[in-house]
Formats: sequence, C-alpha cells, structure tokens
Amino acid sequence: GYHSNTCASVVLQTTERLKPVYPASDLMSYVKKEAQLALLNCATPDAVIRLCYSSNLFMADSLAKIYFKQQQHMSFVDFLRACVHAGSGCQTVFTEVTTFSRLLTSADAACLEREVQDKAQRLQILFLQQFDTEYS
Repeated sequence: GYHSNTCASVVLQTTERLKPVYPASDLMSYVKKEAQLALLNCATPDAVIRLCYSSNLFMADSLAKIYFKQQQHMSFVDFLRACVHAGSGCQTVFTEVTTFSRLLTSADAACLEREVQDKAQRLQILFLQQFDTEYS
C-alpha cells in the first residue's frame, strides 16, 4: 500500500537506475517522467477512474489512457505478463495485490503459471497471513 515515503523511494530508485543512462543536464526530466509512470502503475483502477470524474486536472484523461492502454491493468494475467516481460535475464519479480477477500485459489494459481510458463520459472502466491506481521 501507499506510505509517506513512497514517492521519495520511487524517485530515488528511478534516479539510481537512470543516472548511468542520461547526462546530468537531462536526468531530472527523465526521472520525473519515469517516476510518475511508476507511481501511476501502482494506482488502482478505481482511483484512476475517480480521478477522471472528480477533478479538472488537465492530465487526468491522459493518465487514464496510459494506465489502461500502455500499462497492463485490464486483467491480472496481462499485468503479470507485463511484469515478467519487462525484465531481462534472471530476476525475481515481487508484485503485491491488496484485496479484502481471497483473490486467488490454487486452481487460479495453476492457470496463471501456465500463462507465464515460457517467461517465469516458478509462480508463487503468498498470503499476508503466512507472515508474522501486525497487519495480518
């Protein structure tokens, strides 16, 4: 979920990732754009739709188009494929999905694993209750 350090963390990670790629004079504009896209990618579909109807933000429609067309949020399978295809080489992808109900069954997990089998070695679903946290 969102935390007060989220924006700062995203900007820092984006800066570190882009620093070797862009000259210092151009870095800030690329970091701003990439960080905005990363934060948008974390939004819920409901939040993006509410943004379009609740404000006169001139970018709301543009952000919604990016969210639903360029980023993959139409289905969980599309989102998962995009996460797996985004990286190159050997890597681990952690994706958090927050819901008030049980989102996936073991049959759903098997279906998802088949969907990404060519790009992912092993799909593992963990539930918050499996961890000893105060939020479980």
